[in-house]
Amino acid sequence: MAIIQDVYRMYVGDGVTTEFPIVFSLMRYADVLVEVEGSPEPFTFSQGSNFVRLAVAPADGAEVVVYRNTDARNLVHAFQAGSPLVPRYLDENFRQVLYVAQEVVTTSEKTLVTVDAALQTAQDALDVTTGYEVGIQQAVDAAIDATDAANAAMVAVNTVVDTANQAAVDAGNALSTALGIADTADTALNIATAAEADASVALSTALGIADTAAAAEFKADAAVSSVSELRIQGAASWTAEDAPYPIKAQVYHNGKQWLALRANSVEPVEGDDWSELVSQKVVTDALADFDIRTGPYGLRWNQETDIYKELGATVRTQIQSKMRRCVLNSDGTVNYYLDPFDSTKKEDGSPAILGGTDGNVMVEIPKFYYKHSLNGNVHEWWIGEEAVDGMQVHPYFLKDGVTEVDFAYYRAYEGSMQAGVLKSISGVTPTRSITRAAFRTAARLNGPGWNIAHLHGINAVRLLYLLEYNSFDSQSKLGAGNHTGSDHGMLTGQSNVIGNDSSGPLNNNTWMSYRGVENFYADIWEFIDGFNVNNRVPVVSNVEADFADAVYSGSYIEGTVMPSASTSWIQKITGDFLPTQVGGSSATYVTDACWATTGERLCLHGGAADHGLSAGAFALSADNAFSYVLANVGAGLSFR
Repeated sequence: MAIIQDVYRMYVGDGVTTEFPIVFSLMRYADVLVEVEGSPEPFTFSQGSNFVRLAVAPADGAEVVVYRNTDARNLVHAFQAGSPLVPRYLDENFRQVLYVAQEVVTTSEKTLVTVDAALQTAQDALDVTTGYEVGIQQAVDAAIDATDAANAAMVAVNTVVDTANQAAVDAGNALSTALGIADTADTALNIATAAEADASVALSTALGIADTAAAAEFKADAAVSSVSELRIQGAASWTAEDAPYPIKAQVYHNGKQWLALRANSVEPVEGDDWSELVSQKVVTDALADFDIRTGPYGLRWNQETDIYKELGATVRTQIQSKMRRCVLNSDGTVNYYLDPFDSTKKEDGSPAILGGTDGNVMVEIPKFYYKHSLNGNVHEWWIGEEAVDGMQVHPYFLKDGVTEVDFAYYRAYEGSMQAGVLKSISGVTPTRSITRAAFRTAARLNGPGWNIAHLHGINAVRLLYLLEYNSFDSQSKLGAGNHTGSDHGMLTGQSNVIGNDSSGPLNNNTWMSYRGVENFYADIWEFIDGFNVNNRVPVVSNVEADFADAVYSGSYIEGTVMPSASTSWIQKITGDFLPTQVGGSSATYVTDACWATTGERLCLHGGAADHGLSAGAFALSADNAFSYVLANVGAGLSFR
């Protein structure tokens, strides 16, 4: 049997201690949970993320449980048709299954403890029943003794005539008493018999539970053993010598759906090598007969009723799961990728240099296609990896609005000035209090293709978030971030401990991160380039060379007039997430606020530390002049 690693550790509070060690391995820091006396407890990580830290020390004697709950619904890496099988990704998928299996075994063991308690209760009931049987036997013996006494009295009548009558009376009384005792004994016997039957039923039930738990443990052990065996043997590798490599898969070919591929090096031909599952249906018809897991996925949202509906594929992270941090050279080539779970390491496990010497730390976003429609008050957004069903490439992947690129790169950290050049690096304080124009110039000093973030890049991240979490309320999904106080400009790199992962709903008044983009909102506002507003009428350009202040023509496209607003909750929007009507709240509709006034204005994104619940992924400000500078406003890098 495989050795099962601990997946939880129980501690006893002393009224003083607030930090407790994490003793188990894990896939993501988001899998760590803490309970105090059976209730979930918010926490942060400390001591190099090897401990959890509670805000308040648990009471003396309180039970504190630190445990792991690995995601059992979504694989860490989802392989698409034709994609390479990276051994490390397969190993991480196996490790995810192993951890889930370990947690199943632990749950089964806890169930067996409960079963043992039930068996003990049943045994106690049987012990009580045995006591009743002893009492019954004593009562019967007493009745027999009384009858013997009566018989002795009758014998005495023959010897003493004068006392015979009285002895007979005494004997009669004794007999009546004995018969009463016998009746009582019969009643006690019936009660004891019923108790014995109930105890037997309880014992049978307990044994049934024990059998179920044992079966669960056996299956869990088998799963762990299988995964362990796979890990011992190593991941499958593809080599020319192995071709044709035997696999089994469901594929689409020539408008048909096929099953049971025997060899990967031959053209599909009906016959011995293939089993035709759907013969005369085109792919679109065949999909209706099966659970659609991959392909385009979307979201329908009614901005009048605030009702959401998921659309399309059930796997809703096909694109998002491919976002990853990397260190990018000035020419836009990737120097190296970072470890998906710890950004202080390279993908191969060696130390990464995040201070700028090796390049800017960016988040690689793969090209995707999208479409949007608005019918009345009903929005639909769709994204996918292929141009199907009228989808077009997202504008973030159209360099200068024309040239398609396979990847775009969005800043991992808030921007900081290093020798006059805007950088995205770890371990520094973000630069603030300079104009958008100055940030733009500093960003372009990195080289061609570099700029500060523009609306299409910000909207790409917004759209990917929205279709992953199916809610505008980013603060309830990823945490409110650094949303209170005046501590604008947190030290960058605090999200390195989760790598490419996203923060959770408990990341309040601290850093937040979405798929490697640290502090996408809250902490500080960030300038949006290529986006100007004149009397609340927005104009947007996708041509970096045209990005400039107070420009409203040429490549700048006019949008829908925005409502007059001052810390006003957004209710209705355009397909590009620009407000058209206010009237929501912090918990309804878009859940973020907007600001818009007349005059020539630039735009800011995300909110700052002193904006509380009005900040978020969709917060927008269009009420400041082009000369605007403030200690809570900065900028981030983008490359394409």
